[in-house]
Amino acid sequence: MSELNLSLYKLAEGGDLLELFEMRAEAEAACSAIGIQDEALDDAMHNLAVVNEAIDTYMVALPAKVDGVRAVWKRIEVLIQEAADEVKFQSRRGQHLKADLDRLKDYCQRCMELIEWKPGKPRKLEGRSGYLLLKANGGRPAVEVTDESLVPGEMATVSIRMLASEWNRLRSSAVSLDVVCEVGPRVPSLSLIAEALSQPCPRCEGSGHVDFCGTPLPDGSSALSDCSECAGSGRRSVAGARLKPQGAHVECK
Repeated sequence: MSELNLSLYKLAEGGDLLELFEMRAEAEAACSAIGIQDEALDDAMHNLAVVNEAIDTYMVALPAKVDGVRAVWKRIEVLIQEAADEVKFQSRRGQHLKADLDRLKDYCQRCMELIEWKPGKPRKLEGRSGYLLLKANGGRPAVEVTDESLVPGEMATVSIRMLASEWNRLRSSAVSLDVVCEVGPRVPSLSLIAEALSQPCPRCEGSGHVDFCGTPLPDGSSALSDCSECAGSGRRSVAGARLKPQGAHVECK
């Protein structure tokens, strides 16, 4: 008698439906295994058919085995709850571990930012097994809106809601019309602000410096003062908005 048939024989004696379900899961996994040979696949398919037949035979006798089926039912519910509790526990554990890692990263960054690094050299702390590297964040700096009311109208948008008939009437008219519409809140356009902040300052023409008459000075020249328009940055300013500092992060290699 094969190991599977022997197990089924014992099940017939003891009526363990939960073990039958476990055996079916194992048989299904064997059938779907990658790279399984034809002969092994035939055996796996046969075992699955035998297990399914044993389950069907068990369930036919359900009226006489209510207590056994009920016990399996309740046991599975308990296992489901235990699995759900384990998921919650591991999720909380993952959150705590991430918070610990974030604190460690922040500590390393603050320590490495206090070091006086040589210009042009990697900001790297070497160890025997690897190193820590302080790197500037990549990408374009993010826009920070400090006061929405100060952002110029050409860099903000509003949403207008109206009937389609009113919209069509407005589009086809060359004169001003009394249109009933709903205007949404004024929203600064981060893309338009970012584009404006990347342009040269119109007063100093991007040099960041002016002479005593306010005339722009070429880059690298001896400046009498920083440009009051851009505070010496050489970039156009936008009221109520600014670029966030580029920032840095630490990598563990």
